Amino acid sequence: MKHLNVISMHIIDLKRNLLRAYIWYLLEEVTVIPRKDYTLNLLDSQISLVVGEEKKLPRFVARILEKKDIVKISDEPQRTAVISDLIRLSQQGSQLQLQALEGNFYMRLAEALPKLSSTQLNELKPCLEALVSKRLLRIIHRFHTRNLEGLDLLEQMLLKSVLKLLDEFSTTILEDLMNVESNLLKWIEGQSSK
Repeated sequence: MKHLNVISMHIIDLKRNLLRAYIWYLLEEVTVIPRKDYTLNLLDSQISLVVGEEKKLPRFVARILEKKDIVKISDEPQRTAVISDLIRLSQQGSQLQLQALEGNFYMRLAEALPKLSSTQLNELKPCLEALVSKRLLRIIHRFHTRNLEGLDLLEQMLLKSVLKLLDEFSTTILEDLMNVESNLLKWIEGQSSK
């Protein structure tokens, strides 16, 4: 049936959604404070950075400039803080409300985890599993309400993918149901002509 093709074509690909969320994260603008005057040529436009004047730049550009000691990113939390957040959030008791994660929590976590030792990763794995399982129960409720408030960017993308899949699936099922009678008659006619 046609609806089985829709399901097989749209199985939620976590890696693709994670990559998509990470690209959005890198493109998100952050505030930088120039450490020296600098003119940046970006996509045929010039961006002037003046010492002491705050400027908004895409995160990936700001990070490159920060490594070259040209700017300081002012509104980006420390990468190690996400590990503390993970432990704290995983140890909190179950709450009725879905607690909002600090901006781009999973993306910051994805950047911090590869820098840890295998021992540290093994110690954090139960924390991550506990956090995801607590949030998953509450996120499932969001399927019904279609409310994205309080969800991390990755959670929003996954929820939107699932909702799109369900919409396409229900549309395909409806089309199949509407065509069942005519398809059955065609099949019967084909069988009787053999």
